[in-house]
Amino acid sequence: MMQNSGILVLLIVIGVGIMGVMADESLIPNLVGNWTCTSEGFHSEPGYFHAGDYQYILNIGQQEGRIFNGTLIVSGLDPTREYPFSGVVAHDMKTLHIAEYGTGQDYGYLLSPDQMELVLLVDETDNFSVLCNLTKEGS
Repeated sequence: MMQNSGILVLLIVIGVGIMGVMADESLIPNLVGNWTCTSEGFHSEPGYFHAGDYQYILNIGQQEGRIFNGTLIVSGLDPTREYPFSGVVAHDMKTLHIAEYGTGQDYGYLLSPDQMELVLLVDETDNFSVLCNLTKEGS
């Protein structure tokens, strides 16, 4: 009888663990889509810039679980530039860590399902810091 209750306890623990994993997966935000904003920041040349000078589109094209990838499109520059990236949603399901290929790192924070703050830090040849408050299109 003791052996049967041990097996029952083990099955309950495994079942609760599986339900916990399933619950965590349901909390992963769906980031796929276009996120747009105007920005403000500082560039080593010409200095500070303000909302309306540049527009950013964070196009998240694919997402598998907490991993995502896409392209950051910056207009207001001549020419418009595109930067591929990949990223990760942290365990808190709100913080984003993004690697722009060959340029820098970005950090995001989901304020709501359709609002995000994004900080871009580039220290290679361009040397700038940008703050964007993005809105997900179609939300």
